[in-house]
Amino acid sequence: MIVTLDIDHTLVVGTKTHHQALEHGIYLTYGVKAQLQGRNFTGYVDKQIVLEALSTEKISKQDIEARFVKLCESSTQFYLENVSSEKISVLPGVKPLLQKLLSSGYRLGLVTGNIEGIAHAKLKAAGLPAIFKFGGYGCEDTCRGKLLGMALERASYSQDSVAFHIGDTVQDIRASVDNGAYGIGVGTGATSTRSLMEAGASSVFPDLSDTDSILHALKLWAVRHKSLLQKHE
Repeated sequence: MIVTLDIDHTLVVGTKTHHQALEHGIYLTYGVKAQLQGRNFTGYVDKQIVLEALSTEKISKQDIEARFVKLCESSTQFYLENVSSEKISVLPGVKPLLQKLLSSGYRLGLVTGNIEGIAHAKLKAAGLPAIFKFGGYGCEDTCRGKLLGMALERASYSQDSVAFHIGDTVQDIRASVDNGAYGIGVGTGATSTRSLMEAGASSVFPDLSDTDSILHALKLWAVRHKSLLQKHE
């Protein structure tokens, strides 16, 4: 079974250096001084943030796209050089849940709005182990649903297997629904648990601290999924 997880406000908190890195990358790549601090980017992926920051500039979409790899590289380099100045905090229950998922045989991946290099550097700075073997990242597309689709494809997911995605935003849940995965909402971000449930979450938890209840929910949904597959055989 596959479990993918969002990063910001699902696993960890701490985005100041991340936004500074994007500002740095935007300036070096496009010559634009963007101001990202203090703005609400809940559910956004990094590529969306960059496009919004450049939306009032006279730069064509083709030109933005052509230079986007350079932006990702320069932003990642800035982040690596400066992340030590910020405390990245792991949210309640994350470490024991990840350990339990691994020991229970789940395959773990990331689906995050972060640029790939920033994603892994952020988790390392938070002290989380390098256990995520596949993913979909914010440098690859503007749509979180497509990022989840990429991650599942990289994990060789098929419709006769079961996949879960854990995240704190409505976009996480919608991405799950769009890809036939079970969306597990967590209320550690700016989105209410009610909104996550209304978006189509299979289960919602206030945080990730109740390891047993989360694992129990995953098992129940896996059993239900298997039963549905058998009915359609």
